[in-house]
Amino acid sequence: MNLGRETELVEFKKSTGEHREAMESIASMLNKHGRGTLYFGVLNNGDVVGQTVADKTLRDIAQEIAAKIRPIIHPEITRLEDGEGHAYIRVEFEGDDAPYACDGRYRIRTADSDDLMSPEEVRRFASAAYDHADPWDGRPSGESPDSVSPSVVERFVAAGVKRDRIPEPYSTDGTALASLGLIARDGSLTNAGATLFCRGGRPFRLTMGVVAGNDRAGTILDLVQEDGPVFDLIDRAEHFVMANIRRRLVFGTGVAREEVPEIPRAAVREAVVNAFCHRDWRDPSAVVIDVFTDTVSITNPGLFPEGKPPESFMAGSVAPSRPRNPLLASALYKGGLIETYGSGIRRIKSLCEEAGVRFGYRQDCGCTTIVFHRPGSQLVGEAADVELDGRKRILALLSDGETRTSGAISEALGMSRRSTQRVLGLLEADGAVERVGGGRGTKWRRGDS
Repeated sequence: MNLGRETELVEFKKSTGEHREAMESIASMLNKHGRGTLYFGVLNNGDVVGQTVADKTLRDIAQEIAAKIRPIIHPEITRLEDGEGHAYIRVEFEGDDAPYACDGRYRIRTADSDDLMSPEEVRRFASAAYDHADPWDGRPSGESPDSVSPSVVERFVAAGVKRDRIPEPYSTDGTALASLGLIARDGSLTNAGATLFCRGGRPFRLTMGVVAGNDRAGTILDLVQEDGPVFDLIDRAEHFVMANIRRRLVFGTGVAREEVPEIPRAAVREAVVNAFCHRDWRDPSAVVIDVFTDTVSITNPGLFPEGKPPESFMAGSVAPSRPRNPLLASALYKGGLIETYGSGIRRIKSLCEEAGVRFGYRQDCGCTTIVFHRPGSQLVGEAADVELDGRKRILALLSDGETRTSGAISEALGMSRRSTQRVLGLLEADGAVERVGGGRGTKWRRGDS
């Protein structure tokens, strides 16, 4: 019997004699993905060879995990048989309290290896753990509830009532903010409340531009920087995109006609709301919207949760984790602006597929960018041939199963670094390649699709 191959979520050990390495794998998978599966009695190639499995064996594994892994987890340990006379052990575990240590040392899963974290990575995980326990959006902002615009709150409450998420009758005075959980323990607005209903001051919260070209090196035709309550900025961002993309007229019966935008309005709005809802508000950078000749991109500071790439959310293959800004997400839900957490990117994908619009994403420099490809503006002629050739050459180079940095790919193929990064981004959006690691050490390998 063969169980397949080792992955970032699966580890094989020949026997419990490899318990030390097994504990390291558990900690590293928890740090990368928050879950994982470990097998004892299985070779590295996935062949089940079995081992002696008594009740004491299972207790020993449980005690080893309890003694070595911190914070404590509660795994499910099961004795299995392969039908050929071999008994083996499956250990399933999960946890959302990273960073996890094994014997006081922190590791991270990379492919099927367990690498020691750098001090910078440990600090980043520790900071994330603090934010998980005490999220930024729930902390006092120092802003008085009196600084909130009553008209903004009224429109917010009306939208929530219309969606049956805020019951009637509902006040729009200070008690409404308290009912929404937007008043902090010191009597000031929480950061979520100030973000939704107050002006942000400098720097700007939203930057929008129209560029004549396919990247920011082109001529800027329009540049708008906006500040204000996020509840208002969402509408302004949606309007800016709709005002700067093409429409086609669809004629019905008689003189009736409908203007259909080249990118679905609902998909644009969902992407804008997600950008504000899930961004890292500790980063002073603005949400940035770029309308290029061939694409529309929406960029926000902050990355997807560690070990949970956008593909998993798009496929619905991962259970939603706690959002970065849970109070803000809850308020936006009650105001009818978002659906259940984790469904936004899947909804965008569905809307784009229905409209025949190509959609992708990229994560770099601490930011997440959603990209809508504008129908009718795709590269043609020689440029398209160059892009297609680049895709084929990169996939051919990575077909040997090795991982390579973008710099190594660029050098090996004689492509410019910018072209290499752009084509890798397109291939990643299609699932043809995938990242291994992060930061400057990011490497690339062939995807499973």
